[in-house]
Amino acid sequence: MPEEFPCIKCEPIKLPRPPARATEAFLSTIAQGMWAEEKLMEAINSTSQLIAIKYGQSRYNHELISNKEAWKKYVTKVYSQMSKFGKRPDILIFGEKIYQQIYLKILVKETRRRLKILYLNQ
Repeated sequence: MPEEFPCIKCEPIKLPRPPARATEAFLSTIAQGMWAEEKLMEAINSTSQLIAIKYGQSRYNHELISNKEAWKKYVTKVYSQMSKFGKRPDILIFGEKIYQQIYLKILVKETRRRLKILYLNQ
């Protein structure tokens, strides 16, 4: 029997103290990681069998990095979520057929939601 996610029986992950501000080394590492993710997604999406999509939180935001309070709030939130649920993957990879099924379900739900809003706003 598969466990529920997040695992209720598991202890929260103990993470290091969040960095007080974004350093040059940190920003450099983020830029390199984003470049690598883009190249990996380009390679995967160039095939006809697989589709890669971004999933994890965006990690680079000029306003966020330049504002100390916004940075602290963001990092605290991310660390809190990671301690409860673990780290979200940055990229999800699907087979073409599975992706089309998922995308269609999402599209139908979003269309219904928008139609409901339009109907209620009349």
